[in-house]
Amino acid sequence: MQRRDRLIAGTTLIVRLLRWGNYAFLALMIVALLGTWLFHAALAAQLLAKYGSVVPVDTVIGFIRILMLIGMVCVWPIEWLLRSLSAMLDTVRTGSPFVPANARRLRTTGWALLTLQFIDLLTGVLSWWARTWHIDVVDWRPSIIGWMCVLVAFVLARIFDVGTALCDELEGTI
Repeated sequence: MQRRDRLIAGTTLIVRLLRWGNYAFLALMIVALLGTWLFHAALAAQLLAKYGSVVPVDTVIGFIRILMLIGMVCVWPIEWLLRSLSAMLDTVRTGSPFVPANARRLRTTGWALLTLQFIDLLTGVLSWWARTWHIDVVDWRPSIIGWMCVLVAFVLARIFDVGTALCDELEGTI
């Protein structure tokens, strides 16, 4: 039992650190986005040196800004996911994980993962668009594992619904 307690405590710490990291990422993206306006001339000069006249510099800067905005949007579903996971870990620590709230939290996790998958698809479209402008981007591929995780989260939410109903029914008969 002590090993499980350490596992839950360690996982709780990791989730807490991830939440702080998520907020730090948001702050970094806000500063970087503002930097694209504050240091526009320097950024344009760097991009002109890299791309020459092949790509309009303002197009590349616009693309960078769009990616930063998408990164900022990702902060919210990640926060929903981490907040739900944190609350579920709290119920495990107290010894009562099979509660209706955890089924809702798993559904929230599923919706957060689904949102992130759609954002990933948008990133893929933007990656294709950037290639048509000859902007250097990282290769994009759809995440089959990500889509499977969405399904797993919703299936587990349903399992928790049924399981908590059975637990409630059992408590009522005792």
